[in-house]
Amino acid sequence: MSPAGTPRRWVPGLRALRLLWRMAPHLALVGLGLAATALLGADATLRRQVLGTGLFLLGWSLLRGLLVEVLSPVRPALRLVRLDDARAAQVSMAGRALLFALLLTEGGRWLVRSAGGSPAVAAALRIARDGALVLFGATALAAGGVLAGLRRRAGAGLLGALATMATRVIFPFAVVTALVLVVARGLGYLPLAAFLLRNALLTAGILLVATGVSHWLRAGLREVIAIGRAGAAPGTESEPSPASVGLERLGVGTIQALVLVGTALAVLGAWDLTPARVADALDAPVVGGGVLTWGRVLGGFARMAVVIVVGRVLKTVLTFLVFPKAEVDVGVRYAILAILRYVVIAIVAVLALDALGVDTGSLAWFLGAAGIGLGHGLQDVLGNFFSGHVMLVERPIRVGDLVEVGQTTGTVEAIRMRGTLLRTGNNTTVLVPNRQMMAERLTNLSHGLAYALVEVKVTVEHGTDPAKVERVLLALAREHTSVVGEPSPVVRIVELAPTGLVFALYAQTWRVRDRGGVASDLRYAILAAFEREGLVIPRPTPAVSIAANVPAPATPPSTKS
Repeated sequence: MSPAGTPRRWVPGLRALRLLWRMAPHLALVGLGLAATALLGADATLRRQVLGTGLFLLGWSLLRGLLVEVLSPVRPALRLVRLDDARAAQVSMAGRALLFALLLTEGGRWLVRSAGGSPAVAAALRIARDGALVLFGATALAAGGVLAGLRRRAGAGLLGALATMATRVIFPFAVVTALVLVVARGLGYLPLAAFLLRNALLTAGILLVATGVSHWLRAGLREVIAIGRAGAAPGTESEPSPASVGLERLGVGTIQALVLVGTALAVLGAWDLTPARVADALDAPVVGGGVLTWGRVLGGFARMAVVIVVGRVLKTVLTFLVFPKAEVDVGVRYAILAILRYVVIAIVAVLALDALGVDTGSLAWFLGAAGIGLGHGLQDVLGNFFSGHVMLVERPIRVGDLVEVGQTTGTVEAIRMRGTLLRTGNNTTVLVPNRQMMAERLTNLSHGLAYALVEVKVTVEHGTDPAKVERVLLALAREHTSVVGEPSPVVRIVELAPTGLVFALYAQTWRVRDRGGVASDLRYAILAAFEREGLVIPRPTPAVSIAANVPAPATPPSTKS
């Protein structure tokens, strides 16, 4: 049964009947028009106009009925595409708008031809009608899930790469080409339309071939590297070395660059763009009479692309080939890569200004003055920025260290450009400015240490045997699973207080970031052990009121006036 309760074998027939029912008024109107021209003995020209208009009206009615049947904006059970209600309503509204535009343009053409109007107006209306048809078809393919379904069915191999190229590159290119063809044909440039159609098909074929070649070369390179990695050392197939990953990325990037250059040359040849024609086009000014040419603009953007590619290559080489062999610290790696990124951004910005015809030399004084003003206004930001990089290079702290700065204690989660992110013991995050991290006293409680010191103080009454207290405390420390045996725990008398003897238990734990938890466990154990061994922790003596020991004054005799 269908979602609406109708047997599945009846569904196509019911849809066809609904479609015919929607087209019935238009069929009747076309039939009446043809019958009227036959009964009135109209000439051949009028009959052709009526016939053409009728065929257009039937096609428009068919498209409208299909739009409603496929989308069914108000009846989700009858919808043939996987769209939610809001999306279906939006697509249906867009389709109705395009169909209304088709109806207006065809009606306008019919009125212009009937009234003997200007052929240019009729041609413009025809271009609008055909363009609307192209847009309607593209919208239907995209909204109906045809493109996504093609990629999904193709999978992730070579067919998947071809399907991705066809749906995400060739399809938009085909839509634009179709619109250009509509305009060229509507204006009467038939040779130009044929030239565009032939070269568009040839370009699409070149793109598909280039995609297949690129996928094949990349797959072959990965297979060769995988074979070499498998034979290098047993048991390392699942964990590729950084060098193999870097070589694979460099090889894939080189293949993509070569394929891109070859594709560009093939496309230029397909469109008959010889070097002389390209040079003439590049020498043309962007604005009439201006000194800025297309060659300067495109050359600037090409240099920008080269700088970006070189930056990515350097990043790959440093990350996968240089840093692992040189055993560079993580913080130093981050600082070097960040400086490289900023250098690339600065060079690209200068090249962009030059490509747009802005004289960077004339901006030097202005940029210098602006830099002084910005430096003065943003001194805190710049101070935090450079302090962060100094910390990344010197490494006084690392991500994961337990640190204490000022009144804040927490675990380092990230070292950012503006500040260091700490997570405190109550699971809250605090952003400490990097300048504060460098200026104030910074205590790293876990950096470079395998163990952390735990200190627990306890007070016993005067007259208690110190040896017994020491023996109990050491036994509790040795029994705790998180306390290490070497260095061994020690007990010291740290104070002879008026209330009693103050002992301190010092122990090392491997739970560096949970020293508080270990100390709490030891305190619980001390309470239970002292109660079991008869050791008394003194309580503070309550304050005695002086007024309680002084007799109350006698009531003065009353006097009467």
